[in-house]
Amino acid sequence: MKTQYPIVNENDEVIGEMGKREAYKAKQMLRSSVIFVFNSGGELFLQKRAKDKDRYPGAYCMSAAGHVEPNETYEQAAKRELFEELGLKAELVEISQERVPVGPGEFAMSAVFTCVSDDEIALQEEEVESGEFHKIDDVLEMIRAGNSFTPNIVYLLQKYGDKLVVRRG
Repeated sequence: MKTQYPIVNENDEVIGEMGKREAYKAKQMLRSSVIFVFNSGGELFLQKRAKDKDRYPGAYCMSAAGHVEPNETYEQAAKRELFEELGLKAELVEISQERVPVGPGEFAMSAVFTCVSDDEIALQEEEVESGEFHKIDDVLEMIRAGNSFTPNIVYLLQKYGDKLVVRRG
């Protein structure tokens, strides 16, 4: 059976439920959690999406991200996605919860988290083609140079930039 995800309005109130593809097609707003993982040197782990993804195949995006499942909190979804996609467990800091662009005329109600980890990363091959750590300024330059990025990471990095960077110690 296909999972039915909560559809929310701009106040994050549940107004219905749909499958992901249905929701995208109908331009309905799903809930998502996005995680920016930094190493102790303040570099951001940037993932490159798998080439067979339905949306934005092969594009760069945040360290980990995913939809909030039914009966799951934003933080639970963030921890689940962080472990599934990167094999990491880390203390998360919530930066914001807001309406974030995810495609032309499409938005998600997204909780934005950051964390610091120097642990070894184990990529989930079905979701992630590759990934590596970069300085924020280098990522912003990659965006300006026209590299393929998902709309949500572009929006969040341009809005928050260095404010996302967390360092240990």
